[in-house]
Amino acid sequence: MPRKPAFAVFLAAACAAAIVAFAPLYGMRAAAAEPPVFTGLVSGVAVAGYDPVGYFTEGKPVKGSKDITLQHEGATWRFASAENRAAFEADPAKYAPQYGGYCAYAVAKGSTAKAEPDTPGPSTTASSI
Repeated sequence: MPRKPAFAVFLAAACAAAIVAFAPLYGMRAAAAEPPVFTGLVSGVAVAGYDPVGYFTEGKPVKGSKDITLQHEGATWRFASAENRAAFEADPAKYAPQYGGYCAYAVAKGSTAKAEPDTPGPSTTASSI
């Protein structure tokens, strides 16, 4: 029996595996076109004006002040206190939202979508906010 059909099956399987392996890279191109920080809920303002440090210190969303701000990654970040601003400035990677504040599910699917900073995530409950 000729080996051609077996080789064709192997080639088809290899091509399918390559498509599956490199598909996320295609989605990353679309996501890369977006600004590094989502500011769509409040124009130019990260996390819709919430204090990113407050999620860690208070355990819940805390509105930031228009008077206590910092420019980072092309966005304005608001803080509830000067201490929170100093903490963020010292270590923004610790306090900035993952994926630039875009919806994690959408980013995982190779796209971007708005995220609601005051909506409970999978590890919180409405009663804890």
